[in-house]
Parts: sequence; C-alpha cells; structure tokens
Amino acid sequence: MSESSDTTSGSSDTMAEEPIKEEEKQIEEDEEWESLQSFRKLTKARVDQLNAEKSKRVVHELAKTRLSNSLIQAVALLRQRNRQGVVSSLNDLLACDKAVPSQPLSWEVPEELADLFVIYSKSDPAPEKLSRLQYLLDISDSTAEALQGTGDRGLPIGAEEEEFGCDASILLDDTSDFTGEKTAGPNNNSVRGFDVIDTVKSQVETLCPGVVSCADILALAARDSVVALGGPSWTVPLGRRDSTTASFSAANSDLPSPAMDISDLITAFSNKGFTAKEMVALSGSHSTGQARCLMFKDRIYNEANINSSFATSLKSNCPSSGGDENLSPLDATSPVIFDNAYFKNLVNKKGLLHSDQQLFNGGSTDSQVTTYSTNPAVFYADFASAMVKMGNLSPLTGSNGQIRTSCRKIN
Repeated sequence: MSESSDTTSGSSDTMAEEPIKEEEKQIEEDEEWESLQSFRKLTKARVDQLNAEKSKRVVHELAKTRLSNSLIQAVALLRQRNRQGVVSSLNDLLACDKAVPSQPLSWEVPEELADLFVIYSKSDPAPEKLSRLQYLLDISDSTAEALQGTGDRGLPIGAEEEEFGCDASILLDDTSDFTGEKTAGPNNNSVRGFDVIDTVKSQVETLCPGVVSCADILALAARDSVVALGGPSWTVPLGRRDSTTASFSAANSDLPSPAMDISDLITAFSNKGFTAKEMVALSGSHSTGQARCLMFKDRIYNEANINSSFATSLKSNCPSSGGDENLSPLDATSPVIFDNAYFKNLVNKKGLLHSDQQLFNGGSTDSQVTTYSTNPAVFYADFASAMVKMGNLSPLTGSNGQIRTSCRKIN
C-alpha cells in the first residue's frame, strides 16, 4: 500500500508540473514568435529600402543612357536633313516628313527621361497612386529637392521656359551685360533643376557637340514630364536655337501673376496669341506642382469664394504670420498625377491660387472649366494642342541665335 501511495503521489506531482511547463513553453514560443516577427518586419523594411534605393539608381542611369542613345538618333536625322537642305527653319522641320518620308521627324525620348525633369509634390499620397512613378519621381533626395520647383504655376521647367518663346533664355546666368531671368519675381525660388539640365547638356555635347540646343531639351522636358505623370503626349518638332541674351524685365512683366483676376489673365495670354480657351487648358498644368504660402495666404484668410474646410486645412501649413516659403500642392487631390482633378477642385471652390479660382468664379471661362472637370479626354486634347502652339511661339531658327555649349552662358 505504501509503495502504491508513493507512486500515486509521484504521478500527481508530475501531472501538476506538466501544465506549468507547457504554459512556460508556450510563453517562450510566443515571445520567440513575436521577436521573430519583429525581426522579419525590420528585415523586410530594410530589404525594401535597399531594393528601392537600388531601383532608383538603376532607373536614373537607364534614363541617362537611353537619353544619350535617343539624342544620337535625333542628331543623325537632323544632320542628314541639313545636308539635304530641307532643314532651315521650324516650318521646314514640320514639313520634313514629306521631304524625307523614310526618316520621320517624330522621335520619342524614353519615358524614363521624365525623372530628370518632373516637378512633383513632397506630400505623401497613397502608395498605390504612386506605383512606378515613385521610382521616376523620387530618384534621390538631392535630385528631388533640386527638381521640386515650387512653381506657383505648376509647369515643368521646360513649360515655364516656353512661355518666353522657347529660346532657353531662362537658363542663362547673370552677366556684366544683362541680368538674367532666374531671379525675376515669377522665377526666383520657383523654377529649379538647372543643374540637372546642365548635366544632360554636358552629356549631349560630349556625344554630339554643337547640334542639340538647350531650347529643344527644354521643349522635350515639358512634354515628357507630362506623359510620365499620366498626361497626354504631343509631337515636339526639333530645330530651335538658343538665345544670346535674357531679359529680367520681360520675365517680370510677361509671366502671369497668381494674383491676377480673370480679365488680366485673358489679356496676358491674348498678348501672346492664346485664346481664353487655350489659357484655361494650359492652366491645367497646375494638376502638378506646388506653391509657396506667400502666394495663397491672402486667399485662404480673406477670400469668400473658397471652400471653408479646404481653407482650414491649409492654415496649419500657412499661418497668417510667417511660413511664407512653406509649400502646398496646387492640386491636393492627386498632386503627382496629371489629370483633370484640378478642374474638379475649381468647381468645388478648392483652387489654391487666386488666379486658379478666377477661372471658375461666375465668369466667361466657367463653362470651359466644367467641361474639363467632366471630360478628361477633351482636356488632354486641348492641352496638347495648346502646348504645341506654345512650343512654336517665336522660336529662334536658321542663323538666329546659337546652339549653346553650356546652357548657362552664351558661346
């Protein structure tokens, strides 16, 4: 009986210990699992970061390589046509398809080139909206910062330049003979990315010196940046030449101001040969880009034709006193996508700049804004057409101007 009792007692102790050990084991396994999961998350985050950085570098290098290859093809085409005597003006270039049917004028710069030129927002849209654009737009912090272009008008640097007549005058630094356009009111702390243009131009000159102008590079930049952001494409005729001077005063007087009313906007564009409809279409470039607090502060604090919730959302980043250089996207709905959301915002009284909302404020352009807000295809077609017209605005051709060796200075 005694042995049986001892045996029973030992079994009871063992059975009592087993649940405790099992519980301790489970706790250890749970802690180990949590640690493993945390490690996996950290590892995955680091791997994703490294992969993203590598992808950005690869895309950047690919863009430069493919740009060089495309320019070589374009140069060969232009040289052949010059030898045949069919390229002496922009009009000749436009007619070259008929003159040399086996050598079409249109040539496409690879889409990856857009990473060198686009203006983008540093806001944090949903990752699914960025998809592959993140690799194109966010090449590196330094490049991103350089190309961010506060805009106040939202145009890529190439499109900004086209407002002057497509002669690359905006790229010229100040000299003892003239004050350049970079520090003019509409451009100062607004248009950026000059160093990137310098890099591209330097590579082009190494491959084919004295052939491709800075003006042509800028015109292509305007088109390709829009395409990369999901917008329309258009044919960019080549053959522009670069100016040999710049005008600080013209830059201040010719570019539309964010404070303009609708009548002033129509007049400003009319002076350059554009209709009110074309002006509205070109304003759609504000689908991307950013503006400084200084340029919309009065609107969000003092104007009545603004959505109250929209105004309130902007005030934290644009206080009534100070913060003048703080940035906000011109189109908060889809800041890195070229679409018709800009016009939808205007209909809802969510235009960032005074000049933006003037396009939909009970005036003659209201109907055009409404059309674009509901029909993106019409907007795309009109925008592309207006950009072609802008690209043909007083270009230097033939023996006028020069092909600069450096975009920053005349030869």
